[in-house]
Amino acid sequence: MRKKSTLLALSVSALLLLGSCDPARTSSSEESPVDTTSKTTPVTDTTSDTDSETTPTITVDITTTVTEVETEGTLELTATVTGAEGAKATWAIKTKTPAEMDASIGAETGVLNAGTVAGTLVVTATYGGVSDEITITVKEAPKVTTVKILGAPSETVYTGTNLKLDAYVTNGPDGYRVNWTCTTDPADMGASVDANGNVSTGTKPGKITVTARVGEASDSVVITVVEAPVVSVDITTTDTQVAIGGTLQLAASITNGEDGAKPTWAITSKAPETMDATIDPATGLLTAGKVPGKLTVTAAYEDAVDSIEITIPDPAFATDVFPASYKMTIGDSYFELVQGKGIILSGASNVYGYILVDEVLYTAAYDEKQGYVYRLDQPLSPGVMTVDEAFATFDLNADAAKYTYASTDAATGNHTYIIDIDGTRAQDLIKIFGIFPETAKAVVNPDGDLVSFTFVEEGKDIAATITAVDDLSEEYKAYVGITITGAPSKAPTNDEIPLDLNLVGVDEADITWSIVKNPTTMDATIDQDGILHTGSVAGTVTVRAAAGDYYHEVTIEIQVVTVDIGGVPTEPVLTGQTVELVANITNTDETPVWSITMVAKEDGKTMDATLDQDGILHTGTVGGTITVTLSVAGYSDEVDIVVKQQLSDGGATDEGVTEDW
Repeated sequence: MRKKSTLLALSVSALLLLGSCDPARTSSSEESPVDTTSKTTPVTDTTSDTDSETTPTITVDITTTVTEVETEGTLELTATVTGAEGAKATWAIKTKTPAEMDASIGAETGVLNAGTVAGTLVVTATYGGVSDEITITVKEAPKVTTVKILGAPSETVYTGTNLKLDAYVTNGPDGYRVNWTCTTDPADMGASVDANGNVSTGTKPGKITVTARVGEASDSVVITVVEAPVVSVDITTTDTQVAIGGTLQLAASITNGEDGAKPTWAITSKAPETMDATIDPATGLLTAGKVPGKLTVTAAYEDAVDSIEITIPDPAFATDVFPASYKMTIGDSYFELVQGKGIILSGASNVYGYILVDEVLYTAAYDEKQGYVYRLDQPLSPGVMTVDEAFATFDLNADAAKYTYASTDAATGNHTYIIDIDGTRAQDLIKIFGIFPETAKAVVNPDGDLVSFTFVEEGKDIAATITAVDDLSEEYKAYVGITITGAPSKAPTNDEIPLDLNLVGVDEADITWSIVKNPTTMDATIDQDGILHTGSVAGTVTVRAAAGDYYHEVTIEIQVVTVDIGGVPTEPVLTGQTVELVANITNTDETPVWSITMVAKEDGKTMDATLDQDGILHTGTVGGTITVTLSVAGYSDEVDIVVKQQLSDGGATDEGVTEDW
């Protein structure tokens, strides 16, 4: 029920009587009474010449007819104010039942916010002391179930990926369960979703629409699936051998892996199983250990794996195990060698040997006061023994290549090598001591240093102690020895030959290289690194390496390389035939290379001839011209072979009949 109030404005009129100049009229001292009655509507006096004013009646009427609203809803109220042009009412909530209601209303706008508590509100609209009111009922809003899928990817995902989605449910009914379903485009993607929102993207690219439903409420997301890139691991290390006790850094590249991805390294097999090699799983650093054999090493990343076989070979006996200058003692006797300087032998009753002075070999004797001395009056005749013979005969390293690996001590890592000394230079040496063993045994540590040396005679070890010596005596320390090594007796033209030096008492930086050519028209040269450029003219060169007054020379014959293709047919050959060509090559040991180029006779056809590296030409099925080239050591020969198309009728060859072109 609305209540209405009215304001009545009372208008009072005053009548002023004026005196007349007419002598017929007279004045009166009595006044007429004034009408003071109140009215609710304005009155206009039309009987008087004087101005009169009336006050209008003001009313406020709420015009909204809706009297209910749900919690957390809004309701816009309206009101009309009459009697005051352009006036607007001010809104307020007069009462709340219950009092804890949290509704509010905009004083100027009349927009009611129902709040979260149900109840009854009395709302007023007021202007100029005049008001109207309305009763609003706030009802509890019904609870609506909503579903929101969480965890869906914002970008594309790969095939074969597993995702976990969650459903955020509001106002779900008691005991509700989320029903997960999915559809795919194309239908054969193989994607799926389980009852817990776990999505498998399947094996094919496309789109997956996943829906979570609770009753009538649902939410859907679309997941775009693209082909997963193939992840691969490739071991890039090309070295497949590592010495016992050594290390090898392995490396691998990963394709389509995560940024900074690295493989995990492992040794997956060993042969024999006693091998003690190890590998760092994070870095790929392989440590060979002390036992030789073969390993299979793998590099793995996710499901991708690559492997490589690494060999830890039986260690080869180094050619420099024995010192260049050494002393070997067997019992009371010894053998002493200073390379390029001299040889001293000690027997049961005497000490003797040879000393090299100014490239002349002299006999040597032992003097208790002076030590080893040489007798200049007794030079050896070259017919008796040359310098090279004297030193080579007693150089134990000369037989080092004949030693074979026997075993490795697991505790120390020392390697044992054995040699059958029959027919070796070592046999010449031990005869000096009056013993005739069958084999010799050397033990070398992982660093290549000699640990022990033993001769074995009829199963009995005869110890031989080897120690390094610097010189035979103090007075010969100034000796300079120069030997050119690695020089072949013959070499082809247009080649490069690196020469090495064996130096005693001189630095390599002090060496000067030079050559003498015969004939002098030869264009061979040698640089100061000892590399001989043989040039294009045949002849002989004498190469010298010198330091002051000391030098060594070698002579090398330079020969022209010839290359000629033999077995070339003089007449055209037919398709389908085989031609055996011959490589005629002189003055080079390099391996020749065969190659061909082909031009088909008919346009639009491609010849399919092939040429083996043993010179066998297969003419193929298409006629044309084949140019055969043989190359070696910078030289080559070239021949043309014409191939004619062999006619056929239904697959049968017409023997001896060819196209004439």
